[in-house]
Amino acid sequence: MSNKRKDLARAVFIADALSLGSHWEYNTEQIAKKYTGIIDEYRAPMSKFHKGKEAGDLTHYGEQAFVLLKSIADNQGFDLKQFRDDWVEYLENNEMYMDHAMTDSLEKFKGSDTLIGADNVELGGIARSLPLFLEEDITQKEFLDLVHLTHNGKIVDQTAEFVFAVIQEVLAGKNYKEAIKDNKNWLYN
Repeated sequence: MSNKRKDLARAVFIADALSLGSHWEYNTEQIAKKYTGIIDEYRAPMSKFHKGKEAGDLTHYGEQAFVLLKSIADNQGFDLKQFRDDWVEYLENNEMYMDHAMTDSLEKFKGSDTLIGADNVELGGIARSLPLFLEEDITQKEFLDLVHLTHNGKIVDQTAEFVFAVIQEVLAGKNYKEAIKDNKNWLYN
């Protein structure tokens, strides 16, 4: 496995933990008071949605990304159905905040073998899915299928296709700024 892939996985969890302090805090004045400049240290959450979390903890997106990482490791690779089952088990045995995409997807999965969850156009499914890039032969379809476990819609697909293309190019050695510039057409289709 390339160091770039490992670095991407590390970056996912570091960025998520750094974001916890201001995650889901919608009062921009409060954020501006507490944060100035670059966020370079872990902070306790301001938001009521993350009760019990402390500085350095993961958001509920990061926790789901961790479940994906653990599922990949435990099963010697990615399997969508196995991840869905691992994800459901983790959520049912955890007290973290669950957003609508998570609760709606859990409801859809009860008594069903479906691998398509909530009709939700937020981008949390993409954020949760980034550890999948540890797999060297990941396809765009596998990435989209994973995102679709909790988030579905045209804007989700367009954004996921963009993220997939950019990350694949960066992992292949392209400068991230060039990869973004070269793939911006995904965002305008």
